[in-house]
Amino acid sequence: MAASWILLSVTGMLPFYLSGEIPVFEDALFESVSGFTTTGGTILKDIEALSRASNLWRGFTHWIGGMGVLLFLIAILPLAKGTTPIS
Repeated sequence: MAASWILLSVTGMLPFYLSGEIPVFEDALFESVSGFTTTGGTILKDIEALSRASNLWRGFTHWIGGMGVLLFLIAILPLAKGTTPIS
């Protein structure tokens, strides 16, 4: 499970890194991980300076991360003992 999350993060950073818009490997990885975890952290000073494709990919990583949080809250969390579904 942890290996799949690492693989997703490394795969997610490739568009940033290969396009040259975020040329430092660690910065591109940070941007990808922050998107998939929806932490909101960024290394970019001017997000609008990204190309449309990179900005779309950045937004998509945040959307996927948000869906993961919602999936956890709606589907998995109520299965824990002593919790009630979100109403």
